[in-house]
Amino acid sequence: MQRRILLLLFGDLGDTLLTVPAIRAIRRRFPDARLTVVSKALPAEIVERLNLVDESIVVDKHLFDRPASLLGLRSWLLMLRLLLRLRRERADTVVLFHHLVTRWGTLKFALLALASGATQRLGIDNGRGWFLTQSVEDRGFGERHEAQYFLDVAALLDAEGTLDLEAPVTDADRRSADTLLKGAGRPPFIAVHPGTGWYGPGRRWPVASFIRAAELCLEGTGGTCVIVGTSVEADEADEMAVALGERAVNLAGRTSIGELGGVLERCTVTIANDGGVAHLSAAVGTPVVTIFGPSNDRAWRPLLGTVVASDIACRPCFYRGFERGLPNGCATRECLALVSPRMVADAVLPYVERATAAV
Repeated sequence: MQRRILLLLFGDLGDTLLTVPAIRAIRRRFPDARLTVVSKALPAEIVERLNLVDESIVVDKHLFDRPASLLGLRSWLLMLRLLLRLRRERADTVVLFHHLVTRWGTLKFALLALASGATQRLGIDNGRGWFLTQSVEDRGFGERHEAQYFLDVAALLDAEGTLDLEAPVTDADRRSADTLLKGAGRPPFIAVHPGTGWYGPGRRWPVASFIRAAELCLEGTGGTCVIVGTSVEADEADEMAVALGERAVNLAGRTSIGELGGVLERCTVTIANDGGVAHLSAAVGTPVVTIFGPSNDRAWRPLLGTVVASDIACRPCFYRGFERGLPNGCATRECLALVSPRMVADAVLPYVERATAAV
């Protein structure tokens, strides 16, 4: 009988890229198994494009973010439809790539895992994993990198892997990236992502600081700043583009995930907040200088590049220990204010110098 494995994956871009090594290990260990991912649309797109799964079940996770979300009949019907869909998969194994941070979140994950009917249920246990049949000990956020936690979960299936990242970038994406950068300015290209995505906006370093850091880098290299991000981050990108003028090209909101990966491949280094674009840059092999404030760099630092953060005792306050903590940090966010543009530029310039010397 063909083995059937359900992968529960509810993170966003960065979380998904950090989970890819674990999913790749499972795929290699069970090449003939049927792997189905249950996730939001973007994670499903990524693992499908990397040929890691056979099918995707796309779920709008945010419909069930709070208990109050189930007060409406529509939410109950959608939940019932999802549970029946999972049951029809007839999975023998469920793999949960997520920490059990809140009681409500734990209840949702338990419901999905048990409703599947799978007899083997694997995940990370911080004491709330009563529904798991096998688990990796949760030692707290930052005691291990998130990518290593996920690999440890895969190892419960005797699926061994390494922390080698992959990104869904095709040759067509690379041709599109070449078109977008054609005539954009002279190299070296320094990518800058001044946004963070929708979650945890308190991680965002001030745009004025990004502008000054970019100016310092361009003064030292004579290159071009490539501003990237989604259309949601257009205001920050536009502000940077106006300030930098002809020394910058603004691609925010103009790329798919694959095309963005292609653009980042063509850059010497990336400057970014803690977020998915930083991990995408690392996944395509472009080192990233990442500014960390309230969030936990020991848990989520990109696997290629340098972290710039202030040495302040209260950080991180977002995902610390076993708790979520403060997604927006404290009111003053001194940890971000203490990161200067010069600190960031000093971390960027050695990457540019090494790349220039290698040409």
